Amino acid sequence: MENVYLGRQPILDIDGNLNSYEVLYRDGFEPKEGTSSRFVSAAVINNVLNSFGTHEVLGNRKAFVKIDEKFLMNDLIFTIPNNFFIFSIVYVDVNDKVIKRFEQLKAKGYELAINDIVINEENLQKYANVLDTLSYVKIDFDEDFREDSSIKSIIRSLKNNNIKVVATKVED
Repeated sequence: MENVYLGRQPILDIDGNLNSYEVLYRDGFEPKEGTSSRFVSAAVINNVLNSFGTHEVLGNRKAFVKIDEKFLMNDLIFTIPNNFFIFSIVYVDVNDKVIKRFEQLKAKGYELAINDIVINEENLQKYANVLDTLSYVKIDFDEDFREDSSIKSIIRSLKNNNIKVVATKVED
């Protein structure tokens, strides 16, 4: 039997308390060439639900799981329990179909996140039509970010719209 590796990265709140996890999957030590992100997303969800068990992996927390546009648009997404996962959208072309799907998922109680976007006015405009459906925005926290006052204003705006901001790549 081949090994399955499921990573569970903690996501902490500003006070250092455990908030949620990001779950990551590998079916070996190295990612296989040509492995689709849809396969990886499905494998993560399947293994958390069926192989390892949600309580064992998540306890009473939710987990961010990365999904792409094709996974997002597949109707099987509605069979995934909304009480365990936060769909972290890797990249989508925000069009009418995607907006409708975001609205459908939100109406059914799913939580959505935009994964690792560069925070600027251009990207904020790109996602303007779905901001009211988002629970989270995950941003890359780097040195440029810390010094940019316009980014701080954008983050305040997101928070004022009840969108939680998750900083990624925080090392200390």
